[in-house]
Amino acid sequence: MGIRVLAVDDSTDVRGAQLGLLRLAKPLSDRGVEVTLASPPDLELADAWRAAGLQHLGVELPRNSSAESQSGSLAFGRMVGSSRRTIRALSGLARGTKSDLMLANGEATQLDVALAARLAALPAVLALNQESPSRLGRLLRSSALASSRCALAATASIAAEIPRSLRSFVSVVGQGVDTDTFLPAAGNPDVRAALGSAPGELLVVAITHDSASPSSNIGQIIEAMSRLPRTASWHLAVVGEAASDERQAGAWYRQGQEMLGDRVTFTGWRTDIVEVLQAADVLVHPGQSDGMPLALLEAQSCGVPVVAYRDGGIPEAVIGDVSALLADPGDTGAFAEHLRRLLDNPVLRQRLGGRGRAWVIEQFGLSSQADSYANLLTNIAGNGIRHAS
Repeated sequence: MGIRVLAVDDSTDVRGAQLGLLRLAKPLSDRGVEVTLASPPDLELADAWRAAGLQHLGVELPRNSSAESQSGSLAFGRMVGSSRRTIRALSGLARGTKSDLMLANGEATQLDVALAARLAALPAVLALNQESPSRLGRLLRSSALASSRCALAATASIAAEIPRSLRSFVSVVGQGVDTDTFLPAAGNPDVRAALGSAPGELLVVAITHDSASPSSNIGQIIEAMSRLPRTASWHLAVVGEAASDERQAGAWYRQGQEMLGDRVTFTGWRTDIVEVLQAADVLVHPGQSDGMPLALLEAQSCGVPVVAYRDGGIPEAVIGDVSALLADPGDTGAFAEHLRRLLDNPVLRQRLGGRGRAWVIEQFGLSSQADSYANLLTNIAGNGIRHAS
């Protein structure tokens, strides 16, 4: 007998945790777990959910501009002002859909969902997909977990942020990648050209959800690339959505033009991420204090070697010196040296890329993630903490 899950998310776009749940929904359905999404009805996330033929229920929630922004203190601060109306609306949706449990997929929905589940006498599960950089964020996350007493963390580093008194309520389940879709392949020349790469140039790709987010560190990537020998033939493509902070994004764009000139292209967000990764020779990841970035897993699945910072959940997503080269956070000199090694050595690129794909197939397949999620959610629904109404 299957179970019904009401997932709640307030994000406007489809990145990271939102994309992860969207990809998981059908495999979970095959395993007897039916997921209905409750979110504001007029956003990209809702459109993507409906376009996939999945059940969506509209509900008004506080709006967040991106998945990445949810970890900031302002987004978490909005949790403090969770209204009775929102909590009662979510509780009513859970009862109306005869849900067996509620899942807070958006970080800023965690307290709302925990309280709504208590009102509906249902178990609540918090999806912890990124680290919280603020003390306020960690405090409010802990408050929600104290109420729900159940969470799924994407990495062990995220789980380690939880106070010891609550850590037993957290299970670690990594992200999943469809390795049959994210396959190694020869790069499409038209895609490489659209990313700014001329024939014969090595293409370095950075994928960022929000190039104005402080955790993105696009400026550090540009600085590292500027340290490479001018005689080398390479091009940097920054693939990401228009920044929410136009002043910071403009500063990084000017930095790119001043330090790299025509060797950098800011493409904006692209939907053909599989083709982008297949076109790449190296992926550079600019983030710090990340959870488990999907781009790292997807790049490795496509056989693309990675250069990133040794921070947050990144060391759990790659194997240092085996599928990726890692630098200490902020060490642009070491980052540049890792890039130089890869760009100069096609054998090293091929070796790291091959080992990265094997690593993802072994550890991060979408089917394995769906199995883990289905087992955990089914057990929680049957044995989870239910509150008296």
